[in-house]
Amino acid sequence: MKTTIIFLTTLIWSFFYSQQIPPSKEWSQTYFINNTYPSDIVLDNNNVITFLAQDIGTDNQTRVHLVKTNNTIISDQILKVGPDDEAFNFLINSDNTILLVNIESFEKYDPSGTLIWNKTFESNFYLNGGIKTIDNQFVIFGSREVDFDADYLYRIRKLDQAGNTVWNKEGQKINNKFFAPNAMLQTSDGGFLCGGVYGESISTNQEGYSIIKLDSTGNLLWEKRFPISTYIYSNIDKIIACDDGNFIMYGFNDVDTGAENVNSFYTKFDATGNVIWTKTTQTGTYISAIVKGLDNGYVLLKDSNLVPDQVTLEKITESGTQVWNQDYPNIGNSYGIIPHNSGFVSISDLYSTTLEGHTANIVRFGQLLSTSDYTGNSLQIYPNPATSILNFKLTNSSKIQFSEIFDSSGRLIKTFNSAIKNLDIADLKTGHYTLKITSSDGVHISKFIKK
Repeated sequence: MKTTIIFLTTLIWSFFYSQQIPPSKEWSQTYFINNTYPSDIVLDNNNVITFLAQDIGTDNQTRVHLVKTNNTIISDQILKVGPDDEAFNFLINSDNTILLVNIESFEKYDPSGTLIWNKTFESNFYLNGGIKTIDNQFVIFGSREVDFDADYLYRIRKLDQAGNTVWNKEGQKINNKFFAPNAMLQTSDGGFLCGGVYGESISTNQEGYSIIKLDSTGNLLWEKRFPISTYIYSNIDKIIACDDGNFIMYGFNDVDTGAENVNSFYTKFDATGNVIWTKTTQTGTYISAIVKGLDNGYVLLKDSNLVPDQVTLEKITESGTQVWNQDYPNIGNSYGIIPHNSGFVSISDLYSTTLEGHTANIVRFGQLLSTSDYTGNSLQIYPNPATSILNFKLTNSSKIQFSEIFDSSGRLIKTFNSAIKNLDIADLKTGHYTLKITSSDGVHISKFIKK
């Protein structure tokens, strides 16, 4: 019995140690020119944070900016100016040329921001996005309106680096229903997964969302439908590839026009469209992005309509199990998040009362630390287990900035915003905890037991 207890205790501690704790907010930067609205964020070929933003001047002209920053603006290029310009997606080539996806055109710019070519298409062809393919070409996708405010046929077009059409697919109805694509991913076999809405009429009678599989030349292979019943509108925002050969799609559900009645779904499915698991967020909370974690699993970026300007980062495993969940206030309405130097960077639309306008808010979330990362030799804690007071000291001469305590699920429990080295933990429940010390030379982590 004694051996069994020791084994179980070791197993529990091993599991506890393997968990990560949420990242800290390291820095934020506000970008503002008139009313500024962000739309996309990536890393360029030199690992520099690059984002797309649009400002509307007093002349009612929209200026599309491509901005590079690493907490200080490195460059700010105005790519285009126009009364109705709306750019929402961009791609960067290995030669640093830029591909810009607009609602009615697809454009290529040189690294200095000079237009190389501009492709416009058939009347009433509206783009929803574009991706770079494994053969260094592009696929853009959207819908062509065939009846005013009624029906849409999907349109998917492949182009080369010179903007020439390689192939062009315009769908008729798929299994007697209209389909409008909103997300796309190229798969390892060279084909494509495309997600969007379907229905008898997209505008007035949407019946659900669906995934279609295309071969490498855009021919339809299969369709999987996900009917909706309790929502008036749903759509797929993005599809990402998993390390295990499966996929995750996420999108939103809308019960009615009230913002508090929106939530998001996120679903894992296999290569033939069969659902492995599916989950939804709480009402009033929706997913802005899902990216792969730095070690394993996935990180969800969530917005709240119930708590303005608050975002949440949530870590899940391949099976969809939550590892940790952390709220961050005063971030804004988020548009995306990307991995960056052992952490993440997000971009949000944050209204500034000081500037009296919308701003692009870029936020860096610090390193996600696992127990293999913590500097156990430089942080000493005692007693352990502790009852009411937990003492600690750093064995180096670094200056303590603040201390944080996390529970076994990674949830932040207490924060001490001073250099105090005697922490009151009397109100903590019995259990296992993580102490994280942020000092002038970095982060120090150790585990302790509250008894």
